[in-house]
Amino acid sequence: MGFYTIELKAIRSLIFGLAHFVVGVFLVNACGPQMVFAETTHAGWDCSQDKTSGEWVCKTDRARREKLPKPAAKDTGVTTTDGAKAKSAGPETVPVVTEKPAPARAVSPEKSPQSSPTATLHQAEDPAKPAAGVESTKSRRTETTGTRPREEDLEETRPSLAEQPGWTCKSDAGDTGWNCNLVGPDPAGQAHPVSDVNESLVGSASFDNRQELIFKDMVSKTPYDPWDKCSTHLGPRPPRISKEERRKAPVDINADYSDIYEREIITFTGNVDVTRADQRVLADQAFYNTQSETLNARGNVHYRDQDYSVYSDTAFLNLDEDQGKLRNSQFIYGATPARGQAKLAEQESKSLSHYIDAAYTTCAPGNQDWTLETGTLDIDRDEGIGAATNAWLEISGVPVAYVPYFEFPIDDRRKSGILNPVFGLTRNTGFDFTLPYYWNIAPEYDATIIPRIMTKRGLLLGGEFRYLSESSSGRFNGQIIPYDTTADKTRGAISFANYSQITPSLVSNLDLNWISDDEYLNDIGSTIALTNFSHIRSTANVRYSSPAVGIFAQLENYQTINPTIPSAARPYRRLPQILVTSAHNILDTGALAAFRGEQVYFQRNNTVTGHRTDLKPDISLPIESAGGFITPKVALDFTQYFLQDQSAGAPNSITRVLPLVSLDGGLFFDREFDFGGTQLVQTLEPRIYYLYVPETNQDDIPLFDTSEFDFTILQLFRDNRFNSADRIGDANQLSVALTSKILEPRTGIQRLEGTLGTIAFFKDREVQLSRRIAPETDATSSLVAELNGVVTDDLSFRSGLQWNPYLGKFTRGLASLHYQDEENRVLNLSYRYRLEPIGVQLTPGIVQQLPPEISNIDQADGSVRWPLFAGLAGVGRMQYSFPDGKILESFLGFEKESCCWRFRILGRYWIQTIQTTSGVVAGTGKANTGIFVQVEFKGFASFGDKVDQFLERNIAGYQGPE
Repeated sequence: MGFYTIELKAIRSLIFGLAHFVVGVFLVNACGPQMVFAETTHAGWDCSQDKTSGEWVCKTDRARREKLPKPAAKDTGVTTTDGAKAKSAGPETVPVVTEKPAPARAVSPEKSPQSSPTATLHQAEDPAKPAAGVESTKSRRTETTGTRPREEDLEETRPSLAEQPGWTCKSDAGDTGWNCNLVGPDPAGQAHPVSDVNESLVGSASFDNRQELIFKDMVSKTPYDPWDKCSTHLGPRPPRISKEERRKAPVDINADYSDIYEREIITFTGNVDVTRADQRVLADQAFYNTQSETLNARGNVHYRDQDYSVYSDTAFLNLDEDQGKLRNSQFIYGATPARGQAKLAEQESKSLSHYIDAAYTTCAPGNQDWTLETGTLDIDRDEGIGAATNAWLEISGVPVAYVPYFEFPIDDRRKSGILNPVFGLTRNTGFDFTLPYYWNIAPEYDATIIPRIMTKRGLLLGGEFRYLSESSSGRFNGQIIPYDTTADKTRGAISFANYSQITPSLVSNLDLNWISDDEYLNDIGSTIALTNFSHIRSTANVRYSSPAVGIFAQLENYQTINPTIPSAARPYRRLPQILVTSAHNILDTGALAAFRGEQVYFQRNNTVTGHRTDLKPDISLPIESAGGFITPKVALDFTQYFLQDQSAGAPNSITRVLPLVSLDGGLFFDREFDFGGTQLVQTLEPRIYYLYVPETNQDDIPLFDTSEFDFTILQLFRDNRFNSADRIGDANQLSVALTSKILEPRTGIQRLEGTLGTIAFFKDREVQLSRRIAPETDATSSLVAELNGVVTDDLSFRSGLQWNPYLGKFTRGLASLHYQDEENRVLNLSYRYRLEPIGVQLTPGIVQQLPPEISNIDQADGSVRWPLFAGLAGVGRMQYSFPDGKILESFLGFEKESCCWRFRILGRYWIQTIQTTSGVVAGTGKANTGIFVQVEFKGFASFGDKVDQFLERNIAGYQGPE
């Protein structure tokens, strides 16, 4: 392959073009319609009409002279039951003797002339008994087990043309005329070409038209279409056949004529059909050796088993050892699926094949979008790999890449070797190229060595080690840049994760992470999956679960990498945290007793630290019926703090005890109605929730991990408006909500659900996150509403609103629309609005007064995956902030997919670092851009970044490859 080969192909294409033109002119004059009705012509044609079918068959005088007579009847030496010699001059059944005679299948000697002869071979059960109707002989089998078929056993014969309807014409050297054969009705004198028809000036197709027709015929004869993922597959695939089952199965042979030589060599001629278990061989002629169990087949040979199918001119097969040698073959691997052709194919074993001068592709017959042209090709189905030497990757017949040696997977099993390269282009790294090497150390261990070159940063050396045992699994990742040319320093990152199932009830998790500097993830981290990080979290925990009790213990640490966050606003470390939960029925009374206890030590540099013990037992009495429910509940919250580094005048020990009383109840109503011929059910579900918690001063308690919940429908039925134990909100309030649903009783689909609710406060809320925040004095909360629905099977929506009657405006708003159909059209549109109150806590422990233009969130987000034409689809997303007047993130790209390849290209713009002033988001940031490409040849190799995984994370409903 190469430019020299391409130049030769161009010259050959020119010669073939001139030859085709001359042939076309000759056929117009010599093979016109008048040729069909002439018995002979001046060109030496011999035409005759078949009396049965009425079709014309024409041959030249030379073809008539070379015509071979039908096989004559021979003395087979096989003795029938009446002692007469059996002949095979006509259709009959021939029992064949194996190495160890065994009872043959019972076959009636009175066969109809239309029936095909059948030869049946069985594994012997009793070597002392001869086959029924067959004279007993001694075994003359030669020892061939474990040896490969000899190449001299394959007779070089002229390749047979496929019996395709119409004219087939060939020119022979030394013959002044054409050798043409007509099969079926005359197609207006049009001949079937016998030379390559896909030649071009730059490249040629790997498979010509005739070979593509043969591939399609091979697929039609298999139990299932290997490329059924691109078509409709009906029914289950056939069961697997083991090697032992194949060995024990008998061999059945059908043919038009048969001839037996010394009861050992059997010749079959015409429509030969050999079957053993899942193996089947079709051919024009075959020679079967009953002693060595070898089959020599010629002419239109088609072999197939449960995973493999091959067509060739000649084949020498050792059925007992699953070995064979085939010339000018075409093959299909159904499990991958893949197909190819080779001048010589050697079947080493049931799983190992070797090909010389081969072409390979995973594209379905009729599609040659990509092929691998190789000098040699080895396919090992046991190991799940393919290996090629002197290989060219061609796309639509055009050579694009050459490798002297290349290994590739044919399934998902692990094997050591170079993985697919990853490349990209970003502003921070420049051109980015990674070439991983995978090391399959052992079944339970493996490693990946990841060298990475960045034109703006230098060389990065990375690696990953993974392990797996009966009770544990884990991974270790490390990266180091010896010298970052832009940052002028050494940089790196380390992570370690482990999961262990110690007992059926006890598990442990370990997730440790560290990076060398604050800007490492922004500069070096995962380019296409990059998000805005402020803290790197590390945890180690143990969890025990049983029906009676649950225990959770962990250590938790944060590495803050956003330098604009002050020390007082950074999260606390938990060193450690222990949490215990339990729930029990009380003496089968229906009452339920529950307990939640937590012990935590909070640590942070240069601020107050301390221990917190929080114990919360409660008792409830759920009463339920088909029409409603009511649940009274009483709880007692005990909290104890032991503090260090408190501010002057603040206590080091704080105790808080608070009772919590609640009553939750609701009713269920429903009615049936008809809408457009569809039977529906509408429910009406009113619900009330009363909560009482006395007020106690908590201003001296530091905020270790507590902030206020955002106000939603869920907040109506919580017993604390804060999300952790550092604050327990005082309450004397009644929540009222009304929910209505519309259901399809036949399918169970919930078509529509709407909820409207609010809270009536009977006293002011004195407890706040900070003493600097004034008490809340409003008599009612905001009015919250949600409406969600499934309009059609493809279209759904979600929406929510908050109305503040005292401000006279909406303080929250959410609307989203999701469309996804069976054609993988995906469209997502959403809008989010939030107006923060004057005092708001953005970070636990820090409450700030924010101007409206900073505290507000007013964003629109849209994402799409939409088919365009010819398999091309567009993908994109844009997230826009109205207060900032800028795009926070956007990408646009295209992907194209066929049954054997995928291509994706993506351009991305995103805000990489949020600039802040005293921890406040200011709405300005540093933008980054990148271009990412992914090319995947299905079942062969993939090149570029993992764009599909990025699209799955950023386009809701996007479905990546299976």
